[in-house]
Amino acid sequence: MAARINLSVPDDLKAEMDSIESVNWSSVASDAFRRVVQQQKQWGSTMSDAVNRMRASKERFEKDMQERGEADGRQWVLEAAEYETAKSVAEFEFRDFDRGELRSAVEDEIDGDWDAFLAEVVGDDVDRQERLFGNGAYVRGFVDGVKEAFEEIERQL
Repeated sequence: MAARINLSVPDDLKAEMDSIESVNWSSVASDAFRRVVQQQKQWGSTMSDAVNRMRASKERFEKDMQERGEADGRQWVLEAAEYETAKSVAEFEFRDFDRGELRSAVEDEIDGDWDAFLAEVVGDDVDRQERLFGNGAYVRGFVDGVKEAFEEIERQL
């Protein structure tokens, strides 16, 4: 059994269709509808797969960035940080990511030289500095790593 639908086409197209008697226009329309339905099903499935893959990839990326930040934060405290700067970072309350807030928290202790602070933490590569300190997961991890190492050191002071 076949369902019936009404379909509108421009008048000039209808006139051309009427001039061709050997074509089953219902079949042509059904085939076209079927192709579009299949494409949409595939697209929906493909899009869903892509979203799931990207979501998992994003979670791995953010986890890796946070772990890298934690390691860099601990290393910075153990190898280079001065007491007041490490204390300021350790006391920093991470809310929504805003690099400016972290910068403000350590501004006095670093004598306003944010670039020198970034170079001390992650090296002189400006692109690397931007990539890492421009990522909320990395900064959160960095702060957590600093807190962990600083608290351990402070207990021993």
